[in-house]
Amino acid sequence: WGPVLFLDKQKELLWLFYSRSRKGLCTMQAREDWHAPGGEIMAVHSQDAGLSWSKPRVLLDLPNVDPTRPLLPAPRVTANRPAVLHTQDGASTWLLPIWAESRSECGDLSHDEAVLLASCDHGKTWNLRGPVQRWENTWFIENTLDVVNTQGDLLQLFRTRIG
Repeated sequence: WGPVLFLDKQKELLWLFYSRSRKGLCTMQAREDWHAPGGEIMAVHSQDAGLSWSKPRVLLDLPNVDPTRPLLPAPRVTANRPAVLHTQDGASTWLLPIWAESRSECGDLSHDEAVLLASCDHGKTWNLRGPVQRWENTWFIENTLDVVNTQGDLLQLFRTRIG
């Protein structure tokens, strides 16, 4: 799921973020070969404009996967590029918008959530931030995020059930 290209202009690295699905994470579909959206959040990067890539790296793991039980965390999905916050001292924080798809039953909203993965060191380490507070009886998915002014205010938009 994804994929998302992102250029780190400071380090001259091209990043590719994506979600790796696992079989059996969603029990609603009767088809045995059906995959639930999402899984682990993964990344590779390239120093030569995409001619070659690093080995895949897990940014957010999905531990304890048991398709017969609704364990958290739910499978994660990414579909939009990171926003970059810059400070006056030249530091930056990357914020990669991701969301969770319920693992208990597809369409069950009880475990769906929108969160961010944050990196303050150009992708070396990542921390989970969130979740975004959601309204009852809806979901927030396919979130996009952007810095809207020089003060670092963020605008985050979602696809929801209610429009």
